[in-house]
Amino acid sequence: MKRRLNIFALLILLALTVHTGYTLFYSWGEISTAYKEGYESARKFPEQPSKTQDKEYLSRHDIFIRKKGGDVAIIDSVYNTKTNSYVPTDVQKVQISISENENPGYGIAIGIMGFLLLPLLLAVIILFLKLIADIQSALIFTKANVLRLRWIGVCLLLIGVIYTIGNYMELVFVRSAVEISGYEITGEGMIEFPSLINAMIAFLAAEIFAIGLRLKEEQELTI
Repeated sequence: MKRRLNIFALLILLALTVHTGYTLFYSWGEISTAYKEGYESARKFPEQPSKTQDKEYLSRHDIFIRKKGGDVAIIDSVYNTKTNSYVPTDVQKVQISISENENPGYGIAIGIMGFLLLPLLLAVIILFLKLIADIQSALIFTKANVLRLRWIGVCLLLIGVIYTIGNYMELVFVRSAVEISGYEITGEGMIEFPSLINAMIAFLAAEIFAIGLRLKEEQELTI
């Protein structure tokens, strides 16, 4: 049983590590690209003083778009190498770059949310490791484990809420800066359902452990 528990624990930790690493890698790619573009733009005008020069910082956004009813939408195409011909495509998701100089408050807000997410992620990992350690020591149905599962659920719930707020702010920011002829920008993917579902699972597991703890205490009293 302990062997299977270790395997499942390692798989969960691996998934968390890959997800966190992917997020950091993707964010670092955006940051480095924006820095490079801003640095190259600055080099084009060396004669201008740095205090009066407006540097343009670009942020990349994945947006979902949908055709407007009755409007003429842009039809794109891709080249099919097997048939040596172009085939029409229906655009549903695009990545765009927007200057953050138009709304500097957005970049600051997203940075603050990133600092809030880091301690929550660390708390989830630490609580999970302590939970696994107690289970391996045959301390399963305890008040500490119930509290740990509930705190894991709270942290995951807060992570989902922070992500959803950030996605909503991104949607408002993009809509204020971009308009595509024949399309409307939708809020698809705005709600962070995976984190919210994981939070509900953690709360459910906490209740199961609480029931097990209560049954254990009743059994000890009858003995």
